[in-house]
Amino acid sequence: MDTNRQYSERIFSSVERIVIDTSALMDDGFLAFIQNDREILCDGQKKIVVPVEVYAELTRHLLSNDNKKCSEAQRAVEIIKQNRDIFDVEAKRLTDEDLSYAFADRQILSELTLHKSDYNQLLISNDKGLTSDAFDLNQLKSYKGGRVFVCHINCNGEMHQCECVRSEQNKYNRLEENTSSTPEPHEQPQITESACEALPVSTDKTLPWKFDWKSGAIGVCGTIVLGAAANFGFKLVRHIKL
Repeated sequence: MDTNRQYSERIFSSVERIVIDTSALMDDGFLAFIQNDREILCDGQKKIVVPVEVYAELTRHLLSNDNKKCSEAQRAVEIIKQNRDIFDVEAKRLTDEDLSYAFADRQILSELTLHKSDYNQLLISNDKGLTSDAFDLNQLKSYKGGRVFVCHINCNGEMHQCECVRSEQNKYNRLEENTSSTPEPHEQPQITESACEALPVSTDKTLPWKFDWKSGAIGVCGTIVLGAAANFGFKLVRHIKL
């Protein structure tokens, strides 16, 4: 079985594009993840893309009244600033509208689909719903291309495959077991002539017919008013732009 370092090396070497989500950037294990895998990324000349919508979500959390989210966002920004050589931050000057309606999941799924025909990609996210949707892109029938890998970061900074991948592998393994095993033939009862003679014979030509009929049968939107605090947020995040 691979060590976690070997697993990271294998995944990073299998992809041409690495994308990270807000949930992973703000996770407690993010710093340890960078410390664990920084050398692998540098040796492979890989960069982690921070999409513009993720950048906007970080900025919004910096301006939040939620002290926990604000602190987590500040920590993520500092880590990115200290490791600029392994991050590709798609930053831009943000308007109030950008901050209010930033939705990283939508952009990430759109870009994963857009680049699927070009190369293999890795999404690092601790959002189970997003990773599940991203992994399902591998099942597209009308749009072939590269593979989408999905991983999450644990509290120790170790990168692991997401639950949706393990579930799919278990399903595939069970299918393989079922198709490879040869079922035991059912023993057919031996019917003799004497047994046939003992069977009652019905002379009623009317066959009863029975009918059995059976039947059975998300959007959230919100507006965030940031006001004058936006200028403060821009000053906090402007230095992470590469």
